[in-house]
This record gives sequence, C-alpha cells and structure tokens, in this order.
Amino acid sequence: MQATGQRAAVLFVADIEAMREPSPVRVVDLSPEGSLPFRCAATQLWSVDSNLNLANMDWEEFATAVDAVGVFRGFD
Repeated sequence: MQATGQRAAVLFVADIEAMREPSPVRVVDLSPEGSLPFRCAATQLWSVDSNLNLANMDWEEFATAVDAVGVFRGFD
C-alpha cells in the first residue's frame, strides 16, 4: 500500500502480446514525463519495479537496454 500523496512509477500490462510466447509484459511509465513503453521478460519484472519505484535507476536505463526486438531481458 502506498502512502497518501505517493503514486506508482510504473504499470505492468499483460496485453494480448504478453499472452504469446515468450510472454514479454508491456511496461508503461506513469510519471508526468510519460516515456515510451517497452517490453520486459517476466523474469525481470522485479528489477524494473523495484529500481524504478525506489528511484535507484531511471526509465532510460531500462528502455535503452532492450534487445533487438524491444524486450528488456536483464543487464549482461
């Protein structure tokens, strides 16, 4: 539960594409800047969620680390 006045930094969307293999979940920026969404492998959702909501990393660090098909699969 979030404290009053706080809001989530990110929304994970299990859309029609996420239901197909290999299940990349759509990641949507909820900040006022509204950066472009990207896809994320389900095994890496914890990293995106934790780091964005705690402000340890910013959106661009994840969005620019996507593979050739636009899916974040973790940092090598």
